Amino acid sequence: MININSLPVEVLHLIFMKLPWVEDYISVSKVCLLWEQIAFQRMSWVKYLIGVYDYNGEPENIGNDILYYRQGVMASYALKYLVPYLPNLRILEIIDPYKMDPETLGTIAKDNRNIKGIRYDRRIPGSIDDCLGDIEMLSTNCVAEAMAPLCSCLKQLYIRYSNERTLAIVSQHLHLERLHIHDFVGENFLQQFEEPFQNLVILELGFKRLDFKSIADLDRVIRMCPKLESLYLRFEDLDRFVVEGDMDNTNNIYLINMVLQYSDEYWPEDPVFPLIYRFLNLKQLAIRDNMEESIRRLSRFFNRDIQFLWGDHIYEKISQYRDLRVAVGFDFNLNLFHRRFEQLPHFLDHFQEWIIFRNNC
Repeated sequence: MININSLPVEVLHLIFMKLPWVEDYISVSKVCLLWEQIAFQRMSWVKYLIGVYDYNGEPENIGNDILYYRQGVMASYALKYLVPYLPNLRILEIIDPYKMDPETLGTIAKDNRNIKGIRYDRRIPGSIDDCLGDIEMLSTNCVAEAMAPLCSCLKQLYIRYSNERTLAIVSQHLHLERLHIHDFVGENFLQQFEEPFQNLVILELGFKRLDFKSIADLDRVIRMCPKLESLYLRFEDLDRFVVEGDMDNTNNIYLINMVLQYSDEYWPEDPVFPLIYRFLNLKQLAIRDNMEESIRRLSRFFNRDIQFLWGDHIYEKISQYRDLRVAVGFDFNLNLFHRRFEQLPHFLDHFQEWIIFRNNC
Protein backbone atom coordinates (compact mmCIF):
# COMPACT_ATOMS: atom_id res chain seq x y z
CA MET A 1 0.00 0.00 0.00
CA ILE A 2 1.30 3.44 -0.93
CA ASN A 3 1.56 5.83 1.99
CA ILE A 4 2.21 9.55 1.95
CA ASN A 5 5.92 9.13 2.71
CA SER A 6 6.42 7.13 -0.50
CA LEU A 7 4.96 9.85 -2.71
CA PRO A 8 7.33 11.78 -5.01
CA VAL A 9 8.52 15.14 -3.70
CA GLU A 10 6.67 16.89 -6.53
CA VAL A 11 3.37 15.40 -5.34
CA LEU A 12 4.08 16.47 -1.77
CA HIS A 13 4.65 19.99 -3.05
CA LEU A 14 1.24 19.96 -4.73
CA ILE A 15 -0.42 18.68 -1.56
CA PHE A 16 1.25 21.30 0.58
CA MET A 17 0.14 24.00 -1.86
CA LYS A 18 -3.46 23.27 -0.85
CA LEU A 19 -2.85 24.21 2.78
CA PRO A 20 -4.19 27.77 3.31
CA TRP A 21 -3.23 28.34 6.95
CA VAL A 22 0.30 29.26 7.98
CA GLU A 23 -0.12 27.32 11.23
CA ASP A 24 -0.52 24.15 9.14
CA TYR A 25 3.01 24.58 7.81
CA ILE A 26 4.35 24.97 11.31
CA SER A 27 2.71 21.66 12.22
CA VAL A 28 3.86 19.66 9.17
CA SER A 29 7.41 21.01 9.44
CA LYS A 30 7.76 19.02 12.68
CA VAL A 31 7.00 15.65 11.05
CA CYS A 32 10.33 14.95 9.37
CA LEU A 33 13.27 16.67 7.69
CA LEU A 34 11.77 16.32 4.19
CA TRP A 35 8.47 17.85 5.22
CA GLU A 36 10.30 20.63 7.00
CA GLN A 37 12.22 21.45 3.81
CA ILE A 38 9.06 21.44 1.69
CA ALA A 39 7.20 23.59 4.22
CA PHE A 40 10.03 26.13 4.36
CA GLN A 41 10.23 26.27 0.58
CA ARG A 42 6.48 26.87 0.36
CA MET A 43 6.73 29.66 2.93
CA SER A 44 9.61 31.27 1.03
CA TRP A 45 7.19 32.00 -1.84
CA VAL A 46 4.71 33.88 0.34
CA LYS A 47 4.35 37.64 -0.20
CA TYR A 48 1.09 38.24 1.68
CA LEU A 49 0.14 37.03 5.17
CA ILE A 50 -3.54 37.83 5.69
CA GLY A 51 -5.39 37.61 8.99
CA VAL A 52 -8.91 36.16 9.23
CA TYR A 53 -11.26 37.04 12.09
CA ASP A 54 -14.07 34.48 12.02
CA TYR A 55 -13.93 32.13 9.08
CA ASN A 56 -15.33 28.61 9.33
CA GLY A 57 -14.56 27.49 5.79
CA GLU A 58 -11.38 27.23 3.76
CA PRO A 59 -10.18 30.20 1.68
CA GLU A 60 -10.63 29.46 -2.01
CA ASN A 61 -8.05 31.95 -3.22
CA ILE A 62 -4.85 30.02 -2.51
CA GLY A 63 -1.77 30.77 -4.55
CA ASN A 64 1.98 30.57 -4.27
CA ASP A 65 2.20 34.08 -2.87
CA ILE A 66 -0.42 34.09 -0.09
CA LEU A 67 -1.13 32.43 3.26
CA TYR A 68 -3.71 33.09 5.97
CA TYR A 69 -3.78 32.88 9.74
CA ARG A 70 -6.82 32.71 12.04
CA GLN A 71 -7.45 34.87 15.04
CA GLY A 72 -7.45 32.67 18.12
CA VAL A 73 -5.34 29.98 16.44
CA MET A 74 -2.28 32.08 15.68
CA ALA A 75 -1.83 34.83 18.25
CA SER A 76 -0.66 38.20 16.93
CA TYR A 77 2.33 38.30 19.26
CA ALA A 78 3.54 34.96 17.81
CA LEU A 79 3.99 36.57 14.39
CA LYS A 80 7.29 37.98 15.64
CA TYR A 81 8.72 34.45 15.57
CA LEU A 82 6.95 33.38 12.36
CA VAL A 83 7.90 36.24 10.03
CA PRO A 84 11.61 35.25 9.74
CA TYR A 85 10.43 32.04 8.01
CA LEU A 86 8.77 34.17 5.30
CA PRO A 87 11.80 35.81 3.62
CA ASN A 88 9.78 37.28 0.73
CA LEU A 89 6.89 38.64 2.81
CA ARG A 90 5.79 42.06 1.51
CA ILE A 91 2.49 42.67 3.31
CA LEU A 92 1.64 41.70 6.90
CA GLU A 93 -1.73 42.07 8.60
CA ILE A 94 -1.98 42.39 12.38
CA ILE A 95 -5.68 41.68 12.88
CA ASP A 96 -5.55 41.81 16.68
CA PRO A 97 -3.25 44.80 17.31
CA TYR A 98 -4.01 45.03 21.02
CA LYS A 99 -2.20 41.72 21.46
CA MET A 100 0.88 43.17 19.77
CA ASP A 101 2.37 46.32 21.25
CA PRO A 102 3.80 48.95 18.87
CA GLU A 103 7.35 48.16 19.98
CA THR A 104 6.97 44.55 18.79
CA LEU A 105 5.59 45.82 15.49
CA GLY A 106 8.62 48.07 15.18
CA THR A 107 10.95 45.15 15.83
CA ILE A 108 9.28 43.06 13.12
CA ALA A 109 9.56 45.88 10.59
CA LYS A 110 13.16 46.68 11.51
CA ASP A 111 14.35 43.06 11.40
CA ASN A 112 12.48 42.22 8.17
CA ARG A 113 13.19 45.02 5.69
CA ASN A 114 11.49 43.09 2.89
CA ILE A 115 8.11 44.00 4.45
CA LYS A 116 6.70 47.02 2.61
CA GLY A 117 3.08 46.98 3.77
CA ILE A 118 1.54 46.65 7.25
CA ARG A 119 -2.01 46.66 8.52
CA TYR A 120 -2.10 47.72 12.17
CA ASP A 121 -5.43 49.07 13.46
CA ARG A 122 -3.94 50.95 16.39
CA ARG A 123 -2.35 54.37 16.83
CA ILE A 124 1.36 54.27 16.02
CA PRO A 125 3.46 56.19 18.58
CA GLY A 126 6.68 58.09 18.03
CA SER A 127 8.62 55.66 20.22
CA ILE A 128 9.34 53.42 17.21
CA ASP A 129 10.70 56.23 15.06
CA ASP A 130 13.67 54.22 13.75
CA CYS A 131 11.70 51.15 12.63
CA LEU A 132 9.18 52.08 9.94
CA GLY A 133 11.38 54.01 7.54
CA ASP A 134 11.12 51.34 4.81
CA ILE A 135 7.33 50.91 4.99
CA GLU A 136 5.61 52.05 1.76
CA MET A 137 2.02 50.91 2.46
CA LEU A 138 0.14 51.31 5.73
CA SER A 139 -3.43 50.50 6.77
CA THR A 140 -4.54 51.79 10.17
CA ASN A 141 -7.58 53.03 12.08
CA CYS A 142 -6.29 56.57 12.60
CA VAL A 143 -3.16 58.68 12.30
CA ALA A 144 -1.30 60.80 14.82
CA GLU A 145 1.04 63.77 14.46
CA ALA A 146 4.02 61.59 15.36
CA MET A 147 3.48 59.23 12.44
CA ALA A 148 4.66 61.53 9.63
CA PRO A 149 8.40 61.41 10.43
CA LEU A 150 8.22 57.66 11.14
CA CYS A 151 7.09 56.55 7.68
CA SER A 152 9.23 58.78 5.49
CA CYS A 153 8.87 56.47 2.44
CA LEU A 154 5.10 56.03 2.68
CA LYS A 155 3.37 55.84 -0.73
CA GLN A 156 -0.02 54.35 0.19
CA LEU A 157 -2.15 55.09 3.24
CA TYR A 158 -5.49 53.50 4.15
CA ILE A 159 -7.22 55.18 7.13
CA ARG A 160 -10.44 53.95 8.70
CA TYR A 161 -11.45 57.03 10.72
CA SER A 162 -10.54 60.70 10.48
CA ASN A 163 -10.81 63.95 12.39
CA GLU A 164 -10.20 67.62 11.70
CA ARG A 165 -6.41 67.12 11.67
CA THR A 166 -6.20 64.03 9.46
CA LEU A 167 -5.52 65.71 6.12
CA ALA A 168 -3.04 68.13 7.67
CA ILE A 169 -1.09 65.18 9.10
CA VAL A 170 -1.29 63.08 5.95
CA SER A 171 -0.12 65.94 3.73
CA GLN A 172 3.27 65.73 5.47
CA HIS A 173 3.93 62.46 3.62
CA LEU A 174 5.54 63.96 0.54
CA HIS A 175 5.79 60.70 -1.44
CA LEU A 176 2.16 59.64 -1.01
CA GLU A 177 0.63 58.26 -4.23
CA ARG A 178 -2.62 56.75 -2.92
CA LEU A 179 -4.83 57.91 -0.04
CA HIS A 180 -7.96 56.14 1.22
CA ILE A 181 -9.99 57.63 4.09
CA HIS A 182 -12.95 55.38 4.80
CA ASP A 183 -15.09 57.54 7.10
CA PHE A 184 -14.80 61.30 7.42
CA VAL A 185 -16.55 62.37 10.63
CA GLY A 186 -16.84 65.57 12.61
CA GLU A 187 -16.87 69.17 11.43
CA ASN A 188 -14.27 71.25 9.62
CA PHE A 189 -12.37 68.11 8.65
CA LEU A 190 -11.40 69.59 5.29
CA GLN A 191 -10.67 73.16 6.33
CA GLN A 192 -7.48 72.21 8.20
CA PHE A 193 -5.85 71.05 4.98
CA GLU A 194 -3.27 73.51 3.64
CA GLU A 195 -0.33 71.62 2.08
CA PRO A 196 -0.83 70.23 -1.45
CA PHE A 197 -0.40 66.55 -2.32
CA GLN A 198 2.18 66.94 -5.06
CA ASN A 199 2.46 63.22 -5.93
CA LEU A 200 -1.02 61.88 -5.17
CA VAL A 201 -2.38 59.78 -8.06
CA ILE A 202 -5.38 58.00 -6.45
CA LEU A 203 -7.73 59.61 -3.89
CA GLU A 204 -10.59 57.70 -2.19
CA LEU A 205 -12.80 59.54 0.31
CA GLY A 206 -15.90 58.40 2.19
CA PHE A 207 -18.18 60.96 3.85
CA LYS A 208 -20.89 60.56 6.47
CA ARG A 209 -22.30 63.94 5.52
CA LEU A 210 -21.28 66.87 3.34
CA ASP A 211 -22.95 70.24 3.81
CA PHE A 212 -22.65 73.15 1.40
CA LYS A 213 -19.45 74.49 3.00
CA SER A 214 -17.79 71.06 3.13
CA ILE A 215 -18.47 70.45 -0.56
CA ALA A 216 -16.64 73.68 -1.35
CA ASP A 217 -13.76 72.50 0.86
CA LEU A 218 -13.71 69.17 -0.98
CA ASP A 219 -13.42 71.06 -4.24
CA ARG A 220 -10.40 72.91 -2.82
CA VAL A 221 -8.76 69.68 -1.66
CA ILE A 222 -9.09 68.10 -5.11
CA ARG A 223 -7.57 71.19 -6.68
CA MET A 224 -4.53 70.76 -4.42
CA CYS A 225 -3.72 67.37 -5.98
CA PRO A 226 -2.18 68.42 -9.32
CA LYS A 227 -1.16 64.89 -10.40
CA LEU A 228 -4.45 63.23 -9.46
CA GLU A 229 -5.57 60.67 -12.06
CA SER A 230 -8.36 58.77 -10.25
CA LEU A 231 -10.97 59.92 -7.74
CA TYR A 232 -13.45 57.78 -5.75
CA LEU A 233 -16.10 59.54 -3.61
CA ARG A 234 -18.75 57.93 -1.41
CA PHE A 235 -21.51 59.99 0.20
CA GLU A 236 -24.13 59.01 2.79
CA ASP A 237 -25.76 62.43 3.10
CA LEU A 238 -25.28 65.41 0.85
CA ASP A 239 -26.45 69.01 0.50
CA ARG A 240 -27.16 70.80 -2.74
CA PHE A 241 -24.14 72.18 -4.59
CA VAL A 242 -24.73 75.51 -6.36
CA VAL A 243 -23.31 75.98 -9.84
CA GLU A 244 -20.82 78.83 -10.15
CA GLY A 245 -19.65 80.56 -13.28
CA ASP A 246 -15.95 79.66 -13.12
CA MET A 247 -16.16 75.93 -12.49
CA ASP A 248 -13.62 74.77 -15.09
CA ASN A 249 -10.59 73.34 -13.36
CA THR A 250 -7.14 73.51 -14.92
CA ASN A 251 -5.45 72.10 -11.80
CA ASN A 252 -6.62 68.50 -12.37
CA ILE A 253 -5.75 68.06 -16.03
CA TYR A 254 -4.65 64.44 -15.42
CA LEU A 255 -7.90 63.34 -13.74
CA ILE A 256 -9.48 60.78 -16.09
CA ASN A 257 -11.25 58.27 -13.78
CA MET A 258 -14.03 58.98 -11.29
CA VAL A 259 -16.45 56.90 -9.21
CA LEU A 260 -19.42 58.36 -7.30
CA GLN A 261 -21.37 56.29 -4.78
CA TYR A 262 -24.38 57.64 -2.89
CA SER A 263 -26.16 55.38 -0.40
CA ASP A 264 -28.96 57.52 1.02
CA GLU A 265 -32.54 56.88 -0.13
CA TYR A 266 -33.09 60.54 -0.92
CA TRP A 267 -30.96 61.95 -3.72
CA PRO A 268 -30.94 65.79 -3.83
CA GLU A 269 -31.16 67.48 -7.20
CA ASP A 270 -27.78 67.87 -8.93
CA PRO A 271 -25.59 68.33 -5.82
CA VAL A 272 -22.23 67.20 -7.19
CA PHE A 273 -22.54 67.27 -10.97
CA PRO A 274 -20.99 70.76 -11.17
CA LEU A 275 -18.03 69.28 -9.34
CA ILE A 276 -17.73 66.62 -12.03
CA TYR A 277 -18.09 69.15 -14.80
CA ARG A 278 -14.83 70.86 -13.83
CA PHE A 279 -12.74 67.82 -14.79
CA LEU A 280 -12.18 68.60 -18.43
CA ASN A 281 -10.30 65.40 -19.33
CA LEU A 282 -12.56 62.91 -17.53
CA LYS A 283 -12.85 59.69 -19.55
CA GLN A 284 -14.53 57.17 -17.20
CA LEU A 285 -17.31 57.77 -14.70
CA ALA A 286 -18.96 55.06 -12.57
CA ILE A 287 -22.30 55.72 -10.86
CA ARG A 288 -23.31 53.60 -7.84
CA ASP A 289 -26.44 53.09 -5.73
CA ASN A 290 -29.12 55.81 -5.84
CA MET A 291 -27.18 58.03 -8.21
CA GLU A 292 -28.29 55.84 -11.12
CA GLU A 293 -31.50 57.82 -11.66
CA SER A 294 -29.48 61.00 -12.00
CA ILE A 295 -27.58 59.71 -15.01
CA ARG A 296 -30.21 61.28 -17.30
CA ARG A 297 -29.33 64.76 -16.06
CA LEU A 298 -25.64 64.37 -16.84
CA SER A 299 -26.23 65.54 -20.40
CA ARG A 300 -26.65 69.03 -18.97
CA PHE A 301 -23.03 69.05 -17.93
CA PHE A 302 -21.21 66.89 -20.47
CA ASN A 303 -20.73 67.25 -24.18
CA ARG A 304 -17.74 64.91 -24.34
CA ASP A 305 -17.34 61.18 -24.91
CA ILE A 306 -17.27 59.57 -21.47
CA GLN A 307 -17.60 55.90 -20.61
CA PHE A 308 -20.34 55.45 -18.01
CA LEU A 309 -20.73 52.44 -15.76
CA TRP A 310 -23.57 51.86 -13.30
CA GLY A 311 -25.64 49.05 -11.85
CA ASP A 312 -24.47 45.70 -10.52
CA HIS A 313 -20.85 44.72 -10.98
CA ILE A 314 -19.16 41.36 -10.93
CA TYR A 315 -16.78 42.52 -8.21
CA GLU A 316 -19.70 42.85 -5.80
CA LYS A 317 -19.83 39.04 -5.73
CA ILE A 318 -16.24 38.66 -4.57
CA SER A 319 -15.95 37.59 -0.94
CA GLN A 320 -12.42 36.24 -0.64
CA TYR A 321 -10.13 37.98 1.80
CA ARG A 322 -7.25 38.50 -0.59
CA ASP A 323 -9.51 40.16 -3.14
CA LEU A 324 -10.82 42.54 -0.51
CA ARG A 325 -7.56 43.57 1.10
CA VAL A 326 -4.64 43.00 -1.28
CA ALA A 327 -4.59 43.66 -5.02
CA VAL A 328 -1.58 43.18 -7.27
CA GLY A 329 -0.70 46.16 -9.44
CA PHE A 330 -1.06 49.91 -8.92
CA ASP A 331 -3.96 50.07 -11.36
CA PHE A 332 -7.17 51.98 -10.59
CA ASN A 333 -9.16 50.55 -13.51
CA LEU A 334 -8.24 46.96 -12.71
CA ASN A 335 -8.47 46.97 -8.92
CA LEU A 336 -10.75 49.86 -7.88
CA PHE A 337 -13.01 51.16 -10.64
CA HIS A 338 -15.39 48.15 -10.67
CA ARG A 339 -15.71 47.76 -6.90
CA ARG A 340 -17.94 49.34 -4.32
CA PHE A 341 -16.26 51.64 -1.81
CA GLU A 342 -16.67 49.08 0.97
CA GLN A 343 -14.72 46.52 -1.09
CA LEU A 344 -11.70 48.63 -2.00
CA PRO A 345 -8.43 46.86 -1.12
CA HIS A 346 -6.20 48.09 1.67
CA PHE A 347 -3.10 47.59 -0.47
CA LEU A 348 -2.22 47.93 -4.15
CA ASP A 349 1.03 46.05 -4.43
CA HIS A 350 3.29 46.84 -7.37
CA PHE A 351 3.95 43.53 -9.11
CA GLN A 352 7.52 42.34 -8.60
CA GLU A 353 9.19 39.08 -9.51
CA TRP A 354 11.80 38.37 -6.90
CA ILE A 355 12.27 35.47 -4.52
CA ILE A 356 14.87 34.90 -1.81
CA PHE A 357 15.29 31.18 -1.25
CA ARG A 358 16.27 29.83 2.14
CA ASN A 359 19.53 27.89 2.27
CA ASN A 360 17.88 24.76 3.61
CA CYS A 361 15.25 24.55 0.85
